[in-house]
Amino acid sequence: MYDTDIVLRHASRRPRDPRKQSDFSVPAHEFGHAIGYANPRGHIDEYLPTSSYYSDVHSIMNIGRRVRPRHLSLITETLAKIVPACKFQAMIGQG
Repeated sequence: MYDTDIVLRHASRRPRDPRKQSDFSVPAHEFGHAIGYANPRGHIDEYLPTSSYYSDVHSIMNIGRRVRPRHLSLITETLAKIVPACKFQAMIGQG
């Protein structure tokens, strides 16, 4: 990584997007892919018009900065395989 890779960016889904965001974090978005929120598992980038989460512009996997429970699906699925007697559910704290 370069020092400019961690600079917050302006992000939009299309030219002149009225819902553009000014504090998008590319490394955080890409980390979401690294922990399993990826196309091979049926999770397309949420900033694509075909995504059912296209309107959630605050989502880290769209053009925002908020982590949603759905972004942690691979983690909860993996934990369920490791400990099949337990049910795991991703929760995101406020604050």
